[in-house]
Amino acid sequence: MTPVLNDPDPDATSQARVQQLTAGDISTLHDLLTVFGDAFGEPDTYGVARPGRAYLERLLGRDSFIALAVLKGAEVVGGWRLTSCTSSSRSAARSIFTIWRWQKHIDARALPRC
Repeated sequence: MTPVLNDPDPDATSQARVQQLTAGDISTLHDLLTVFGDAFGEPDTYGVARPGRAYLERLLGRDSFIALAVLKGAEVVGGWRLTSCTSSSRSAARSIFTIWRWQKHIDARALPRC
């Protein structure tokens, strides 16, 4: 994991930290998907028939995909998925980053989708 934002005391289990997931963080990504399922009220959508390890490693290695996990101690308590969407407009390509934020007790369904 690549640290993005750390609290002054990263050893304190009550403190949260944000880390960017890399191809080696598949276990943490699975925990994040579970949090997404809880946030959406759709545990089966995010928990059943998940993609295989090789696909998830490629996904986390893409420049157009960023996954950030919010951790308290070793527990994933929230996170974000940022995706670059490319569209053409009069021969000019543009990328739009959308942020999907999931945290326990936040209604993630109200957030924009790309």
